[in-house]
Amino acid sequence: MILLLDAGNTRIKWALLADGELLNPGEAVHGGDQIGRALQAIPSVPARATAVYASNVAGARARQQIEEVLSDRYGVPVQFASAGASLAGVRNAYREPGRLGVDRWLALVAAYRHHTQPVCVVDAGTAMTVDLVDDRGRHLGGVITPGLGLMRRSLRQTGELGRVAEQPPHDEQGAEFPWPRDPASAMFRGSLYALAGLAERGLAMLRARCGRGTLVLCGGDAAELRQVLTMEVDYRPLLVLEGLAIWQVSRSSGGGLQTVPDG
Repeated sequence: MILLLDAGNTRIKWALLADGELLNPGEAVHGGDQIGRALQAIPSVPARATAVYASNVAGARARQQIEEVLSDRYGVPVQFASAGASLAGVRNAYREPGRLGVDRWLALVAAYRHHTQPVCVVDAGTAMTVDLVDDRGRHLGGVITPGLGLMRRSLRQTGELGRVAEQPPHDEQGAEFPWPRDPASAMFRGSLYALAGLAERGLAMLRARCGRGTLVLCGGDAAELRQVLTMEVDYRPLLVLEGLAIWQVSRSSGGGLQTVPDG
């Protein structure tokens, strides 16, 4: 049994990999400085993993804690993924491939594996990234912007808006015309609509170039963003872990993955 770990800037996600399937996925929030404690939330099953593979964008200190906690628990070294020039039919657009965030790389590789057609991959986390892959598996590049939490926190530091930002927004979901009508809702919805607009622009640019394309969505804020997107999306909350599994098995197996829930 293999343990897969995705360490982002705010939370960790994990799953077990067995026979090409992701089993018993889970997640925990670490907030940037409590990753050692968050790792304790991973169930102690299996009692002894045969291997541990990790994707880490939370920094050097997080990497050290992951190595210490998981190596001690399972008695095997943690193997960290990195972005490369190519993987599973996808070619990295970066001049220096290793400078592409490993989470972005694994997500776009997994998205392309699922669809084998142009994909716009949106990872809505602490930062939101939008990456495009064409029908030949060529990564066309991507953009990075502050995520929902960062946008909303920045407004709290802006004069009078800071006081308003602490107020709860009104729910406009059921309104005939759900456009904000109070300051708190204006800021809450404004950040959400801004990110939705960027995601939709990415998909529009991809379709203009390739004639078609699918928006694939993941990340901690993906469920909230999904509610306001105006097109159908493929929502895959474990996309980075799926890419990590491809990274691990690609040399020996070209098979697909299934996600199996707890129980």
